[in-house]
Amino acid sequence: KLLNSAESAAQAARLNRQLASQEIAGGHAFLKHVVQGGEFPGIRTREEFARMIETVIENASNVKQLSGGRTAYWRNGVVVIRHPGSVDGGTAFVPTEGIKYFLGLR
Repeated sequence: KLLNSAESAAQAARLNRQLASQEIAGGHAFLKHVVQGGEFPGIRTREEFARMIETVIENASNVKQLSGGRTAYWRNGVVVIRHPGSVDGGTAFVPTEGIKYFLGLR
C-alpha cells in the first residue's frame, strides 16, 4: 500500500520519536536517572524507559526550542531534552523543581 503524504509524514514523525527515544534510553540517562536516581519507579529496562520517553515526546503538554538545536518536552513531571548533537541524543529525568525547572530552560 502506498502512503499519501500525510500518512508518510506521520509515519516519519513516529519513527523519528522512536529512534530519539531509543537513543536517549541507550545513553547516560538510564543509569543516572533510572538505576541510580530511582526517578522512574516501575521502569526496569531500557526498552521500558524508551517507551516512556516516546510517550512524553508524543504527548508533551509543553514543548520548548532551546539553544544549541535542543528541544525540551514536558509531561507529568518528566522532562525530556532531545539534543541531536550529543553522543546519547539527550536526556530524560524528573527535575526536583518540577515545571519551574522546565520553564527556566533556555
